Amino acid sequence: LRLPHPPHTDFDPATGEPVLISKTIERAMGNNFSCGVLMGANVANEVAVGQMCESTLACNFHDPNDNEITRQLFHRPGSFHVQHITDVAGAEMCGALKNVIALGAGFVDGCSSLGGNTKAALLRIGLLEMTKFCQLFFDDVQSSTFMESCGMADL
Repeated sequence: LRLPHPPHTDFDPATGEPVLISKTIERAMGNNFSCGVLMGANVANEVAVGQMCESTLACNFHDPNDNEITRQLFHRPGSFHVQHITDVAGAEMCGALKNVIALGAGFVDGCSSLGGNTKAALLRIGLLEMTKFCQLFFDDVQSSTFMESCGMADL
């Protein structure tokens, strides 16, 4: 299987625009294959021991029933709550961009002269910048995506 873009490529060299892994997979699979993403505020070891966590399933399959069937495959009442949205690009970009903000939050934690107010400002401004970035490159990004588990909760 040969992918049109190397998996490590973050931006298309021809257009300078972000390359979504979900779109790369769709192109590689062909035949109108639809790819969704599962992103959210969940830590693997907490999921493994059954602690409550949540995630956002972003998919827009050809048959709307497939969206709900896919959500139910992951959803576990009481331990793993999965919310469905159709904004695949927004959810995928939130999953990537929050890592940049998380690094900043870690730096704030490491600086003894900075505290909770600084971190709160970083998270607020970071979320605004994530929103602007996504809206700049993806026309169909929905504002509500940033309030989902893949957005604000994952920060």
